[in-house]
Order: sequence, then C-alpha cells, then structure tokens
Amino acid sequence: MHERQFGVTTLFVGLLSWFSAGCAGPRFFPWDRGTTPSRQSRQTIGVVRIRTPWYAPNFVVRSRFRDAVPEYEAIATLDDKYFILTDDARFGGIYVWRSRADATAYYSDAWRRGVHERRGVDPEVHLFDVTTVVDGTTRVVGDPAGTRSLSHPAFATLLLWNRGAGVDPVALTAAAVDLEGTLRSFVVGDEERLGLVTVWATRAHAEAGPRHARVVQLGPPAVQGLFEAPVLMDSALRAATRAAL
Repeated sequence: MHERQFGVTTLFVGLLSWFSAGCAGPRFFPWDRGTTPSRQSRQTIGVVRIRTPWYAPNFVVRSRFRDAVPEYEAIATLDDKYFILTDDARFGGIYVWRSRADATAYYSDAWRRGVHERRGVDPEVHLFDVTTVVDGTTRVVGDPAGTRSLSHPAFATLLLWNRGAGVDPVALTAAAVDLEGTLRSFVVGDEERLGLVTVWATRAHAEAGPRHARVVQLGPPAVQGLFEAPVLMDSALRAATRAAL
C-alpha cells in the first residue's frame, strides 16, 4: 500500500464501512466441489507481516486494504491475495504467486527498503512452495471490492509441522479435504517444514479447524497462526458472491 496521510475522511469512511458490515452480518453457504476438490500446483505463497503503526486502528487498516485492492489486482503474476491482520498488531497478506520466481522478484531489496522507509520497520516475509490446492467446502457472500475481490469477515490459519515429524503432503491434502467451513486450502512447504495455509468463512471455523480429528492425528504443529482476513482477492470467491447476489 502506498503511504498516505490519515485524515478525518479516511477515519469516517473506515468506521462507516466497519459499522455497515457488522449490521449486515456474515453470510456463507455450502459449496459443491464435485469429485475432484484438489489439484496440483506450482504456485508460491508469501506470508507477509508488518508492524501496524500505533496511530492506525484496525477499522482504518481494513479500509486501507480496500483502497489497495486495485493496486494488487493489477499485478498479473499475483493469482490471489488474502489481506490479514494479526492479534499482535501486525498487518500484511497471504500472497499466492504464480511461481517462486514471481514471488522473489516482487520481494526485492528495493521493495524491502520501501517498506522500511514508509513504516520504520522491516517486513517479515516467509515463502512456501505450494504442492496442492484444495477447493473449500464453503463460499461466502461479501461486499464486492474491485473486479476480483470482496470484503468478508473471514479468517486464515497457518499450520506447519517440521519435516521428519511423519507428516507428508498426501496426509495434509486428505485433512484439508475434510475440513468444514473452508474457502480454500493450500498444502505448502519449505526446506524445514510442511503444512497448511487455509482461509475460512468465519473465526469459529478457523478455531475449530486445528481440532479436527484429521488434523489432530498429524501431531502438534510446530507453528500455528490465526489471522483475520477481511479482504479477499480471489476471483472464484468473488464469482460466488456475484452469483449469489
């Protein structure tokens, strides 16, 4: 996001958007995935987190997410982005890139310097190769944003197991297929870990997911993260909202 001065107008619009969304309430519905809910992938996920400025409450950050949608929709090599907020006062995104080369080209030294100059902190970036994408069991009706994005009070989780702990992509895929309330799951890995990045319809679904029997049998994850995901740049989810409306 480009740095802009926070003003009264931004605060008012953000507060109004937050209030309106709260009054409408979240809407989600079951989704028929057909007989092939999973597919192989060569994408790369970048999980980016940046310390939120002290003067920016979460409802303003959510409004800024919506403002930034056209910027990210214009990146041809960025297939999806789930904008995130964390409980420890950070913001960022789960970026789904077409390839690792596209991801590393974007997170260049110049990009990192730019973040530091605007925010006064260094961004935290973790890259994971995607082996499998699992279509979710659920679709949502959100507030359209841009041409392939929407706003919805979704959540995301990051679960990682150390390699050598007996977890493999086949077991992770089987677990992801069975999870309820998912919008999309990615089986991911890097040199040290394997895991799941999952986007959920609601916080309740996200909190219940790691307690699902299929996940529990994999053993305790080495890393577990829960993120608010209020803006979803995902053309399939946007299409479902368009059809429902």
